[in-house]
Amino acid sequence: LMMPRAMVSGAAVRDSAQMPTAKGGHAKAALPPQAYFHFMQGYMAEIANEPAQAMQEYELGLQFDPDSAFLITRIARLHFVAGKMREAVAMLDRVKVDQVRDASVFSQMATILAGAGQPEEALSLYDRAIKQDPEKGDNYFAKGVLLLNLQRLDHAQRMFEAGLQRSPQSHAGYFYLGKIYHKQGKVEEAKKHYQESI
Repeated sequence: LMMPRAMVSGAAVRDSAQMPTAKGGHAKAALPPQAYFHFMQGYMAEIANEPAQAMQEYELGLQFDPDSAFLITRIARLHFVAGKMREAVAMLDRVKVDQVRDASVFSQMATILAGAGQPEEALSLYDRAIKQDPEKGDNYFAKGVLLLNLQRLDHAQRMFEAGLQRSPQSHAGYFYLGKIYHKQGKVEEAKKHYQESI
């Protein structure tokens, strides 16, 4: 499927070098000071398109917070972008999922696992992201894209509709809803949603 750049995909993971926010605040609140310092150094390295330097800084940050799902996922994401799926998944295996309180971490983990050919595990993590932050439309859209790729059209449709209830200005949400109706042979409904996506 062709996916708009804003949607979850390999491209979305590559774009996710922005400062992630945790439910209770930003990264600074979630990390010890030394770990946060190395996160910021890594974050700036990513902006400068220096992934090796970013990786080194995140690994240094882990020395001060070895169980940080936030930093572990950042490292896994860098492996993923580099096409190193095995290393990315191995990093995610270190995450203590039951201790994660940040929906964005669940969502990035899910995106990586989906790209690594583990869709069921990814769907479970998208469910955790939705439970953690049920008002964020992007969590529903991300799960919907994966369900659409798996040809689970009815379930995907429910996800996009739920996402649009929370993010009614999402062009991508309408686009994918149109895609589903098109696959179902509902041409007029598809045209309507395609128009809304423009």
